[in-house]
Amino acid sequence: MGRTIGLSTPLHGVPRLSLRALLRSWTQAATLVAPLPRAAPAWDVFVYNVYFTSFALALVYLYVTALQVAPASSLVPGVVLAGVLSASVVSTYALLAAVMPRLGGDYVYVGEVLGPSLGFLASWNWVVWLSFWVGFGGYTFSAVGLRGWAIALALATGRADLLALAKALGRPDVAFLVGTGVVTGFGVLVSLGMRTFFRVQRWSFVLAAVSVGLTALALATEDANTFARRLDGAALSLLGVPGVYAAVAKGSSAQAASGSALNVVPAAFLVLPWTIGSAFIGPEVRDVRRTQPLGMLVALLAVTATAAVLGHLLVRAVGPSFLVGLASGAGERVGIPLRPYLHEVAFLSLGGSWPLAVAAIGYLCLGWMYVGQNVINSARVLMAWARDGLVPPRWAEVHPRLHVPCRATWAVVAAGEVFLALVCFAPSVHLLSSILALSLSAGLACLSAVVLPLRRPELLRGVAARTVAGVPLLALVGGVGLVVLSYVDLRYLVDGRYGANNLESLLAVAVVLAAGPAYRRWASGRWSRSP
Repeated sequence: MGRTIGLSTPLHGVPRLSLRALLRSWTQAATLVAPLPRAAPAWDVFVYNVYFTSFALALVYLYVTALQVAPASSLVPGVVLAGVLSASVVSTYALLAAVMPRLGGDYVYVGEVLGPSLGFLASWNWVVWLSFWVGFGGYTFSAVGLRGWAIALALATGRADLLALAKALGRPDVAFLVGTGVVTGFGVLVSLGMRTFFRVQRWSFVLAAVSVGLTALALATEDANTFARRLDGAALSLLGVPGVYAAVAKGSSAQAASGSALNVVPAAFLVLPWTIGSAFIGPEVRDVRRTQPLGMLVALLAVTATAAVLGHLLVRAVGPSFLVGLASGAGERVGIPLRPYLHEVAFLSLGGSWPLAVAAIGYLCLGWMYVGQNVINSARVLMAWARDGLVPPRWAEVHPRLHVPCRATWAVVAAGEVFLALVCFAPSVHLLSSILALSLSAGLACLSAVVLPLRRPELLRGVAARTVAGVPLLALVGGVGLVVLSYVDLRYLVDGRYGANNLESLLAVAVVLAAGPAYRRWASGRWSRSP
C-alpha cells in the first residue's frame, strides 16, 4: 500500500477574495502543495454524518419500500431494529477511523489489511457510486424536492399554476438545468474550503431541524379523518376529482403486505448504516480518536430516532391504508399527482404557505447537502490515489490558502455532471440501485476489521483494542457487521420489492466491479509516484 496524505495544521483565517481573484487563485496557485487542516470539531462531524445519509431524500425510499414489504404497523419496530443492527457497521467504521486516521476511507482501511487490490476495489466502488449520487442528487433536487414542494403548495393553496410548475420540474430538460446549477454550486462551495463548507453546513442544519420540527408538529396535530377532509377538498377544488382519500385507501386492499419488522430492515438500510461520511476525511477531524466514534454513532442514533418518530406520526396522521394505497400507485390511478413521499404528504398538513416554505427549505438542506459531501469524500480518495500513482499526481495538490484539492474536486464535479445527464435523459438509469455495491465495500471494511488483529496487530490501540471474551472489540463489531450485511444483501438479491436486484442494477454493479481492477492495472506505473 502506498503512502496516503495524513498531514494537518491548524486552520488559520482564509483571506476574503474577489471572484476574479478566487478563479485566478484556483488555476494558478493550486500548483503548490499544502497540508489539509484539522477543521472539523465534534459537532461538525455529527452533522456531516447525518447529511451523508441524504436523510430526507432517502426517507422517501425507506417508507415507500417498507410499506411494500411489511404492514404499516411494522414500520417503526423495523426502523428501530435496523438502527440497532446498523450500529455494528457504523462502529466498525468508527473504530477503523480512530486507529487509521488517514485520508481515503476504505482505500486505507481495506488496503492496509487485506491488500492494495481490495483496498482499491472498495474505494473505486465508493468513488463511482458517490459520483453517481452527485448526479442523481442534482436530478432529484428538481424532480423530487422542488416538485414535491410545488405539488403540496398547489394542493394547499388551490393554485393551478403551481401544479403546472410541478409538472415542469419533473421534465428531463428542466431537471438537467436545475441539477447542473446544484452540482456546480456545490462544486464552488466545496472549493471555498472546509471552513466555509462547515459554516454553511451548520446554518443549513438549523433550517433542517426547524423543518423536522414543523413536519412533526403538523403530523402530530393531524388525524386520518382531518387529513382525508383536507385532501378531498383540495383535490375537488383544484382537480375536480371527488372522494380521493377513500379511493386511494381502497386501492390498498390488494396491495397490503404481510411480514414482520425484519422485512423493514433492508429498507431501512437504505438510510441508517451510512452515518460514516467522516471516515473519508480523517486528517481533517479534530481529536480523531474521540470525535470519529462519537460523531458517527450519535448521528446513527439521531437518524434512527427521527426516522422512527416521523414514520409513526406519518402512519398515525394519514392512515396506513392510504399510505399503502399511495405506495402502490393508487394516487395516479385516481388522478392526483400526490406521491407516497414524506414531504408531499406531510407538507399538505402544514396548510399555510409560509410554514410550508420554511419546512421545504429545511427539507432540501436535509436531503441534498450530501451532494457536497460526496464531492469532498470522492476528492479525498482521488488524493490518496494520486499519491500512489493511480491518477495524475496533480490531483493530490492542495490549495495553499483555501486548503482544497481543487483539481480532484472538479474532477468529481465533472463526473457528477455526466451522471446527471445520464439520469435525466436515459430513463433506464432511474432504475439503478447502488445499495449492493456500497454494501460490498462496507462488507470489505468489516472483513478488514475482523482480520486486522491477526495481520496488523500493531495498529490496534485505544478502544478498538479492548477485548470482549478475549476478542478485540474491533474484530467483534466487524464480525457482527459482516453477518448483518450478508443477511441484508441476501434479502436484496432474492426479493425484488427492495429494488436492488433488477437487471439494470445488477449489470451496473458488475460493470463497475469489473472496471475497477482493469483500471488499476492500466493506471499502475502510468504516473510516477510521489517522492
